[in-house]
Amino acid sequence: MAEAMAYNRIEMPELPEVETIVRGLRSPLIGRRFTGVRIGWGKIVATPAVVTHPLALDYHRIPCSQESERMRQVTHPLALNYHRIPCPQESERMRQVTHPLALDYHRIPCPQESERMGQEEFERYLVGREVLDVKRRGKYIICHLSGGGALIFHLRMTGRLQVVSASQPLDRHDHLILSLDDGNELRFNNVRKLGRVYLVRDEDEVVGGLGPEPLDDGFTPTDFADLLSGRRGMIKPLLLNQSFIAGIGNIYANEALFVARIHPKRKADSLTGEEIERLYHAIREVLRQGIENRGTTLRHYRDARGREGRNQDLLQVYGRAGQPCPRCGTPIERTVVGGRGTFFCPKCQRE
Repeated sequence: MAEAMAYNRIEMPELPEVETIVRGLRSPLIGRRFTGVRIGWGKIVATPAVVTHPLALDYHRIPCSQESERMRQVTHPLALNYHRIPCPQESERMRQVTHPLALDYHRIPCPQESERMGQEEFERYLVGREVLDVKRRGKYIICHLSGGGALIFHLRMTGRLQVVSASQPLDRHDHLILSLDDGNELRFNNVRKLGRVYLVRDEDEVVGGLGPEPLDDGFTPTDFADLLSGRRGMIKPLLLNQSFIAGIGNIYANEALFVARIHPKRKADSLTGEEIERLYHAIREVLRQGIENRGTTLRHYRDARGREGRNQDLLQVYGRAGQPCPRCGTPIERTVVGGRGTFFCPKCQRE
């Protein structure tokens, strides 16, 4: 672990870490109802960010302008077509707009008032909803809610998501606290304020652009070869592309390429059929190992119970520059590929 910790870069939780957290959240969350919301830092809630209509779970900003004659076009997520919302004139902060799905009039706030109102709408919809399921998609944690909609968390680099007793003292980085009907709280701790929460009608609004799940039973070596077909870029940045394949981050891309004996700068279209199959199995191997060992803790990552992972003790190349290759003894080298720290054995992974 010491060698891995020596490399000081903060890495985002990847598929194994997020899967570990999801498994730890299912028991304390499924069947529970949200009874209260406290938002310590408003920008942690990415959606809804502002208010357009109380029937919507996804909101869009209405621009305020001094040009009273101009009309701004805004797409409402519950509408089947475009609806025009008049910009407020300088002399009035609010205009009444009838939405075709509403039974009465609703007010559209100027952007200056939008953050507070967005938080109110977030709380109004969430309180009373039951968590029906908790699952993972890529690096996202998805809570399906009664009455429709999904509450989605993206931890980014330093986010932690844990269910704790409401009596436990708050940490100054607990920026979102969701009270549960059993006296516990779901707390989103977000040291660097990079993590985000989304409350949406359909999870695909957030995760619809992700690539296939590498551990799905239906994802075969042939499917992986088809994904690589026609790709000409370097293989490592491609593995980090979430629209290409979901959930792989820097740690596990380094480890998988080492297991497969493929240099991280190799062009995707230069890989042979045998190398592609080796890489397919290597990806699944290192991800499963990460899950079995509750993830990799380099600095910040903790599971849903606040525990460190164990997989950092099993890393073969990541964070081990200058250490002997566990396969051949050649010193591991570090370079930068696609802007990310990259570790490889120059003998086992020839360019």
